[in-house]
Amino acid sequence: GDEDLFKENFTTILQQNGLFLEIKVDKLLFTGFTFCEDAEMTQICSTLKDNRYIKKLDNGSFEFSFVKYRTSANNTLTVNRGIRNESELGEISRWNNHSYSIYWNNQTSCSRIRGTDSTLFPPDIDTDSVLRIFSADAGTVYNLTYGNDIEYKSMKGEMFQVNSSNLWPHCGDLQTDCYCTKLTMDENNKEQCYLDGVLDFQSRTGAPVLLSLPHFLWADAKYRSAIDGVFPQEDLHRTYFIIEPNTGITLEGAHRSQLNTVLRPINVQNYTNISRAVLPLFWVEE
Repeated sequence: GDEDLFKENFTTILQQNGLFLEIKVDKLLFTGFTFCEDAEMTQICSTLKDNRYIKKLDNGSFEFSFVKYRTSANNTLTVNRGIRNESELGEISRWNNHSYSIYWNNQTSCSRIRGTDSTLFPPDIDTDSVLRIFSADAGTVYNLTYGNDIEYKSMKGEMFQVNSSNLWPHCGDLQTDCYCTKLTMDENNKEQCYLDGVLDFQSRTGAPVLLSLPHFLWADAKYRSAIDGVFPQEDLHRTYFIIEPNTGITLEGAHRSQLNTVLRPINVQNYTNISRAVLPLFWVEE
């Protein structure tokens, strides 16, 4: 049947290429790498659909890239100029003419569009302020809290950072569990919420991709213990911004995130005994 044909083709592909592919960074991120070029891939690739990461080419093959879509002008933000209320300066109210993103559950706090783009915040910031940045890539909002005063090129600045609970789902309360989409089955092949620090990103990417901070910073220890070579360091892996508090101008900052996928055994010859883990793909800083 179709399932046997799928397994036969998939086994052939794995025998040719192995479970992992070596791809140059520029192809993975920017220019794209092609796949589904061979005739034996037809059965598998027929299930794929175009999205912002995967494009079908004229010759029938597909191209994948994580950020090539950002070269097109498809992100329109409606930003408050702060004329009537300076505390709303830089606040994003709509994204592509929508007040809520479509990637999380209904019109919830997870999907409501708010915050700035991180280049400018309202003036007169104090250490009790909770700042928000909207990430169009993630389709969600990050909360920033005060860390410490810092001098930047002889200027007084205040360092705000993403707090440790920002990527924590609320699995104990179904009413607030808006990040738990249950689209990507976990490493044990179950449909359930991921633990603290890891978000199911499939609603955004159309692929089984998970979002975390680099090296699983502030994530549940389960994810770090399953992977060798993971050493989270707050100074290297957190998202932070140094802000001049009187004007709200960002002096320096780094937005860091990590994309992961799920590794688990599959019912295909030679791949029934692979490890179960949330596997880091790469992390980026912008």
